[in-house]
Amino acid sequence: MGISAQVSVSAPGIEMPDVLVTFGIDFPRQRKRPLREGYGQSVELPAVIDIVAAIGAGTITAAEARELLLRLAGHVYDQWDLREYEQHDDLLAWCVRNGGCPDCEKYGDRFEPHLDALAERWRRYNTPDEYPFTVGRSAGLHETTCPVVRRTMPTEWSRPVGEEYVQERRLFCHQQNLRYGGTKADFEFEMAATKTDSGWTVMTVEETRVWEARHTGPKGGRKYRRCQRCAPTP
Repeated sequence: MGISAQVSVSAPGIEMPDVLVTFGIDFPRQRKRPLREGYGQSVELPAVIDIVAAIGAGTITAAEARELLLRLAGHVYDQWDLREYEQHDDLLAWCVRNGGCPDCEKYGDRFEPHLDALAERWRRYNTPDEYPFTVGRSAGLHETTCPVVRRTMPTEWSRPVGEEYVQERRLFCHQQNLRYGGTKADFEFEMAATKTDSGWTVMTVEETRVWEARHTGPKGGRKYRRCQRCAPTP
């Protein structure tokens, strides 16, 4: 089901009050383009006829009419926050072109804590005597030196600087939008900033025992799996 609203726009020589605009019904493949340029929007035919008549009468030029319609599309785009429906690759490309975007402004402050967490994970990973156990996103418990863990962790990691920092921060912010932004929340986006963020949590013996207790049911049933290859025993 589409959404619709009445929008008033004007240009020198023409007034267009209460133009009915609808979004979300028609997406013609033959004229696909960014949503900000009107893709997915429909404008009532009588309004279009009036614009064409104004061009014919010499009241406005074709270029002015095009600008009028683009402003109409832009107003709807902003009012309904249609940016959330854009293709992610397009949003990323526009961010690179413009040197920033709303995602970078909204989530940029989270990047430094994210790097701090990666740095701490990397430190723990490289001191297995202190942090001998590691658990993954799927609640699988391993020894930190287990080949399963080593296979998915990088051989080296360092805090990004310079242009690498800029690129990874941008990718991180865009991933936050995908994760928390609603319509794209389940879209998985591979990015450089999370190459070391494979989901492992590296723990001390005591932390592992606490984790095991949290993942054990009231009747003693385990809600996690022990790796059969390394057979961890906290």
